[in-house]
Amino acid sequence: MDALERFQQLAAWLADTDVALLELRGPQTLLRLVRDGATGDVMQDNAREETRLGTTIVPASTVGIVRHRHPLRDEPLAPIGARVEVGQPLALLQIGQMLIAVPAPRDGVVARLLANDGDAVGYGDPLTELQD
Repeated sequence: MDALERFQQLAAWLADTDVALLELRGPQTLLRLVRDGATGDVMQDNAREETRLGTTIVPASTVGIVRHRHPLRDEPLAPIGARVEVGQPLALLQIGQMLIAVPAPRDGVVARLLANDGDAVGYGDPLTELQD
């Protein structure tokens, strides 16, 4: 059975359930089956590569709402172009009233913000891109 046949089999099994979303992740691939009738899509999720050519994608450590600044402060935690050190908060994830810091996994420069302030994110979703 080739990959397409396996995908079609998974989609058929999903259609017979009440599961709305099935997501399977590998090191460089994301397979997402969405049940809204007979819809399913397969996508490469290259942003999930942790480190590549001096670039690190920092993922969300939990589900939550992205906050790029603390609610009691005006300045962003780690704006684009900022040099950060390992452990420094890059963003906050808000769950209800709780704020969870997303620390820098290494020293680097904030190259891109991959999630906007106020975005709802899931575990592992890309938040910030660091470069050497």
